[in-house]
Amino acid sequence: MNKDIDEYYDLIEVYKGLDKYDKEIVWSILQTIKKTHEKRKNDIKKRDD
Repeated sequence: MNKDIDEYYDLIEVYKGLDKYDKEIVWSILQTIKKTHEKRKNDIKKRDD
């Protein structure tokens, strides 16, 4: 658990150092990853049903 928290804070520190445009790019990438994850999760759920 502590390793996860350390990684989270490392990510925040890197993010804080980015300029506005880089933050927008990172945010866009994270949203795409989340959508892809949800789609994959739903596909797996449909296969199991």
